[in-house]
Amino acid sequence: MFSGNPNKAQSSFPKPPSLPTRSSSQGNASARTETFPVDPPTITATSVIGSDLTILGEKITIISQNKLQVDGHVRGDVHGKQVFISKGGSVAGKVCAERIEVRGDVRGSIRALTITLHDSAKVDGDIVHQTLSISQGAVFDGRVQRAKDPNELMPILDTEAIADQSRKDNGEAKHFGTSDDNASAALDHPASPFLDTEAFASQSRKDNDEANHLGKYEDDASLGLEHPVSPRISR
Repeated sequence: MFSGNPNKAQSSFPKPPSLPTRSSSQGNASARTETFPVDPPTITATSVIGSDLTILGEKITIISQNKLQVDGHVRGDVHGKQVFISKGGSVAGKVCAERIEVRGDVRGSIRALTITLHDSAKVDGDIVHQTLSISQGAVFDGRVQRAKDPNELMPILDTEAIADQSRKDNGEAKHFGTSDDNASAALDHPASPFLDTEAFASQSRKDNDEANHLGKYEDDASLGLEHPVSPRISR
């Protein structure tokens, strides 16, 4: 019979290597193992304008920082990272994004790096792009231009920048509208080019002064003709 210390026999076998862990202790507290959390995968949200929604108004701009799916109807401009217009959706306005796919109707210009018109798409407006794909069956009426600089097609998603641009566009539109109104008024009244009341009154006073001066000169001339010789007779 063999006799011996069993603990000694077990200690003769090598121990497996342990996995690395980080432990911390405070005072006499027992060590604890810390776990390292793993960041969850990034999920890109998609905003949806439902088929039962119609958004309309004056100078409306919809801005999406991620994906935007238009199943309903929008009467205004649309800006987003990616814009998808479904078969039942429609946009009457400008659409700007990095990527745009159209299965519905668009009446307005489209600007994006990548644009895809599917077979059910109907687009009435100009397209500015870097990559364009038009499926057979799509209806498109407008001009196509490939941008030289891709940065020109990056959508503006900052609300303040879009608001400033909108105010600038409105100011230019009002300026051109005033010029057109002045031109039409001048055509309707070719002899009255002044539409400003003060300027017109000043011009009228000037014209009256000139007329009075000429009238006085003509009166003096007529008197001279009627009395060609009017010597002074002294007595």
